[in-house]
Amino acid sequence: MFSAKHLQVGASGENIAKEFLKKKGFRIITQNYKTRWGEIDVIAIRKDKTLVFVEVKTLASYNKEIRQENFAEDSLKPEDNLTHSKLLKLKKSCEYFANRNPNLVNDQRGWQIDLITLIIPKNETGELLPVPLEIARARSVSPSLMGLTNNEEDFVIKHYENIHF
Repeated sequence: MFSAKHLQVGASGENIAKEFLKKKGFRIITQNYKTRWGEIDVIAIRKDKTLVFVEVKTLASYNKEIRQENFAEDSLKPEDNLTHSKLLKLKKSCEYFANRNPNLVNDQRGWQIDLITLIIPKNETGELLPVPLEIARARSVSPSLMGLTNNEEDFVIKHYENIHF
């Protein structure tokens, strides 16, 4: 399906993030919106009608300890992959979308950029990544073929709202 493992990791993370947002009551507008400055991973409307642009950063790990809530100080975190340069490009892309879709921008709430980070485990052979069973069902993929799990505690997800730089 994907030619490179990092693309598979990224796509898995985006799908998990999208399902996470739906559970929190967000309405998904689109995913992987491309502009001349880059791509917006997920665009959604929050319950209070705020337009939310979501950047998703995903890290795959063999190490169970790295997936715990309290990361070691020197551990690489998905957040580390959101550079200042990437954030500036993302902001330009979000401004472009918001200006082209003023009907989606609530006059009193405006729009914001959120960051969702995930650490998901690799299986012992380093092959396909376990993700929640509901995502496999939503995409009509056989869990046995994809090595999927329904244990959401197998990954760590964090949602940073209205990030600033």
